[in-house]
Amino acid sequence: MTAIPWSATVDDGTNPLDNVLVWISTDLAGASVVTSGYTDTFGFAQFSLDMGDLYFWKQKSGYSFVNPELVTVTDVDPLVTGSVFSGTIIPVGIAANSYGSPSGVAALVPRYANGVGTFLTTDRPTLGQVIILIDEVSSLINGILAQQGFVIPVVQPDVKLSLDMFTNEEVASICEGINGSGRFGPTNKQPGKSRFSIIMTDVEDFILTHADGWEIIGVPRTHSTIGKIGFRDVDQSGESVTPIFERKAFDNVFEEWDRQK
Repeated sequence: MTAIPWSATVDDGTNPLDNVLVWISTDLAGASVVTSGYTDTFGFAQFSLDMGDLYFWKQKSGYSFVNPELVTVTDVDPLVTGSVFSGTIIPVGIAANSYGSPSGVAALVPRYANGVGTFLTTDRPTLGQVIILIDEVSSLINGILAQQGFVIPVVQPDVKLSLDMFTNEEVASICEGINGSGRFGPTNKQPGKSRFSIIMTDVEDFILTHADGWEIIGVPRTHSTIGKIGFRDVDQSGESVTPIFERKAFDNVFEEWDRQK
């Protein structure tokens, strides 16, 4: 029996996927593997197969595939010399305490997400890098929120939406900078200020501007006494007194008049 040249082309629905392991078996369980190989940069892998029904399996980190897929290898139609398969990105979640989302960032910079509604492993930045950026910006947000007495992460719906929006916008600006444009691009950097300091200022300004409103809306918040002026508001007998801020100012000496002599 003459072997038939048969190709397997793998994509993500839009773009070719390289380095996908493709193996082919004669049985549904995948126990009898006849050949295997990896796709190239065009998502293409070439095989030499016997005619008949064969099962194709695909694997690549970060993607899920329908496995196996039944293919009938034949030379009846000279125009059909291979099979096309598509993989789906495995959703990778942001940290539990984070705000925003990869799809939210992609909506603001679609040109860098290839217009598919989210980032892919082939994009710049990649999906994994965008998730890291979201988590990093969120950690700065939570630090300032905690400093302002808020319980983190914030889950109150209205405020959560505004934090999502801010995080997406900040990460979108970083994505633009990675691609050489926007306010973090090489020609727009502020002299003497690092990207981190600019982001930190953005976070502080955003939170301090809205903190009182968020508290009114209902976000749990405590007010620390650290840094406030402490004073004794009653004398020895329990009577109210006016707080004395400078006990030794102008050579004044204050005495406990009701102290037992």
